[in-house]
Amino acid sequence: MSKTTAVTFILYQLGALATFIKLTFFDHYEYTWWNWLIVVPINAFQAEIWPIYWLIIRPLAGMLS
Repeated sequence: MSKTTAVTFILYQLGALATFIKLTFFDHYEYTWWNWLIVVPINAFQAEIWPIYWLIIRPLAGMLS
């Protein structure tokens, strides 16, 4: 793995981690004891596709609400 690829991978994963933290703890979603089983995997998936989430999904959701 080249140095550029490693740096890009690390930066991408840092973006995913930041997105996961934002979605899980700072998105004003009310958690109950059971919906963690559903919400955390959804947040993990959205965190891994964070460029699509921030550039497409989040603005569309804002326009629809």
